[in-house]
Amino acid sequence: MAVENLGIGRFRAKKSDHEAIERTMREFYDYESAHPEIYHYSSTRTYTMPDKEDPEKEYWMFVDKFEDYDDYIQSLYKASHGDDNKEGQRLMAQVVSYHEGFIGDAIDHWTEVPTLRVDDQGR
Repeated sequence: MAVENLGIGRFRAKKSDHEAIERTMREFYDYESAHPEIYHYSSTRTYTMPDKEDPEKEYWMFVDKFEDYDDYIQSLYKASHGDDNKEGQRLMAQVVSYHEGFIGDAIDHWTEVPTLRVDDQGR
């Protein structure tokens, strides 16, 4: 059984920026999808949650799924620092401009416990 690896990033932003963030992230994700030679992950999901302490804010979380952590994190580093990916860097800067900084590390690495996997509950 293959073990799943996840890269999870979280940030807080103004609720009033929700549509702009969603639009900008979609543009960035479309760019990433068009360039698998640059970004080494197999899928991503994005979630939001209200900030219970500030009704004007919300939390955003993206979850990237990949096979090899070192390959994944190196691809992100090269994408954000390389001279040959200015468009990707521009799009990422737009996304980052809306948030108040990452919560925890920019990307936290989570590794599945495969013996506790539950698939298809029939629902």
